[in-house]
Amino acid sequence: MITLKVKSKIKPAEFAAFLAATIDGNADNQYFHLTNTIDTMNYSVGQGNDWWVKFEDDHKTFSLTYRYQCDTVKAEEALVAWLIYRLDAIIVEKT
Repeated sequence: MITLKVKSKIKPAEFAAFLAATIDGNADNQYFHLTNTIDTMNYSVGQGNDWWVKFEDDHKTFSLTYRYQCDTVKAEEALVAWLIYRLDAIIVEKT
């Protein structure tokens, strides 16, 4: 899991759609959904439901998790590097 912070507030649903389009490479079919109906800050994104994004209450901080992340699969790092460039984000924590 990698936690990032951006300078301006983001809207969770819009950002989840943006991530889904980025991950799947298809802006027309954005696969994302809330992980439960009560919490509007946790989303599953991408066609395979392999990515999760959790937003903090400040709407500037979010955590990304890839289901198959390990030493040989650097998917989180690749997406985070792109998000740092695209959103001028900073890494807050990496676990």
